[in-house]
Amino acid sequence: ARRPLSHETLMTDLLPDVPPEKAVNRLYQAVRSLRSWLEPGLEAGAASLHTQSGGAYATLAVPSGQALAQVRAVGNPSPGDAPSDAVFPYGFFQFTVQNVGPGGCTTVTLYLPRNTALVTYYKYGPTPDDGPDDATDHWYAFMYDGQTGAQIFQEAQQTRVVLHLCDGQRGDDDLSANGTIVDQGGPAQIQAPPEPIPTLSEWGLILMGLFLALAALLARRRFSRA
Repeated sequence: ARRPLSHETLMTDLLPDVPPEKAVNRLYQAVRSLRSWLEPGLEAGAASLHTQSGGAYATLAVPSGQALAQVRAVGNPSPGDAPSDAVFPYGFFQFTVQNVGPGGCTTVTLYLPRNTALVTYYKYGPTPDDGPDDATDHWYAFMYDGQTGAQIFQEAQQTRVVLHLCDGQRGDDDLSANGTIVDQGGPAQIQAPPEPIPTLSEWGLILMGLFLALAALLARRRFSRA
């Protein structure tokens, strides 16, 4: 039966004597070369790379006629104010989509190992509602709203994230309808909040104080009788 092979398996079988940190780069170069040879027109529209964290391998792809550039796996762009309940198991992905056409829309599909815990997608950057003179980078959930945003599909062997992007709109970090979309973001899982520590109400504290005072009074009486 046909089944996908993890990059760990490929490195062990094909590059057993190469240190892991070097084997990843060599495997990536070999995959790119093979894809270019098998499908010469595909390379500009797809990119495969090692994730910034999580020890996984990811592939990004755009429709025919468009091109991916400056594709990188990067770390958390602003850990100090990141959403407290979000965990980014694969880090973040940074890329540019070219040949979209001014004001045009497209999709970028991100293929990851199957991970059913991935339920949302976050971006860190400016948004159109900030206003042209007040566009500052900030965190925002980037889920599909009918025009732009991420859809997450769990499939048999992979998790597929489809990013709907429009030039100059929410999700395009340069906020300009210039035919190029600049993007940085990452899929996330949401961790449950910690269980609250039980506390006593005001009346509970009053009752506890009365109970302790009564216990002290009884103990004093017993001591005085002894």
